[in-house]
Formats: sequence, C-alpha cells, structure tokens
Amino acid sequence: MVPMPLTALEIAVAIASIAAPLVAAFVGLGQIAVVWYGIRAMVAANNASAEGAAAAARRAAARHAEAGRRADARHEENMAALKALIERTAPPKDRPRFRRQPARVL
Repeated sequence: MVPMPLTALEIAVAIASIAAPLVAAFVGLGQIAVVWYGIRAMVAANNASAEGAAAAARRAAARHAEAGRRADARHEENMAALKALIERTAPPKDRPRFRRQPARVL
C-alpha cells in the first residue's frame, strides 16, 4: 500500500496540533510575567508611599517641635515683660494699702 500524499490542510492541522500547546505555554508564561511585573510595581509603589509618609511625618514632627520652641521663647519674653511692667507700676512698699470705706446709707 502506497501512502497518499498529505494535503496542505492536513499539514496545517498537524502543525497546529503540535504548535498549539507551545503557543499556550508561551502565552501562559507571558501572562505570568505581566502579573509578576504588576505585583512588583505595586509593592514598589507601596514602599515608596510608606517611605514618603514616614518622611512627611518626621518633617511635621520637626516643624511641631520648632513651633513649640518658638512659642516657649515668646512666652518667656512676654512673662519677663509682664514682670517688668508689674514692678514698674506697683505701689511703693512703704505706702499703706488702700482701705475700703464703709458704705454710706443715704
């Protein structure tokens, strides 16, 4: 029995049946690579966001501490000025204090 020659369609079907699993494997590997790249990008973005938030928190804490130091310095200056004003306007120590007069009834 003499084998019959294969037609072009039969050759194409044979090649497709052999290539289909290989194509599916390459497509699957491509999908795995895309998902892996996306997860890696999300993790990197999250790490950068966390680092940025931590840096912002450190800057805010430093600004808060500086504002507190400035407020304390202003408070000390104001208290010194108030003490000086009290000393300047206080009555002399040897002067008797004002005594309240009893109310007069009309």
